Amino acid sequence: MAKTTNGKLTHRPGKGYIRDIGYKLNAQGNPSSPRFLLGHDKQAAMLANARLESLWAIIKRQNDEMNQQHWDGPPSKPHWDKLTLSIAHAIRKGKASITVPPAPPENTTGPHDDDSYATW
Repeated sequence: MAKTTNGKLTHRPGKGYIRDIGYKLNAQGNPSSPRFLLGHDKQAAMLANARLESLWAIIKRQNDEMNQQHWDGPPSKPHWDKLTLSIAHAIRKGKASITVPPAPPENTTGPHDDDSYATW
């Protein structure tokens, strides 16, 4: 039997603390809610949950700002992308930092060397 601790963070025996937050797009482009397993330690899970909520709030705010700037089409809905999901999973694991691979250079036909990445 699942036990809810605060209406959002759920504890399940054998699985620990679980949080479903936000949306990601599946292979068909449909939204689905990712599930974050936050471990068995209640304090660590509550801290990770608060950080996930903060990150999701930033994603929603940035999406709202983008919709205001580009109002010529239907508004987009906030969702986790590859980068923000990797940050969320680092938070889930209790990490304070992650290594983000450099973005590819804008000129994909040019050389892919360190100088190209230096201006990124």
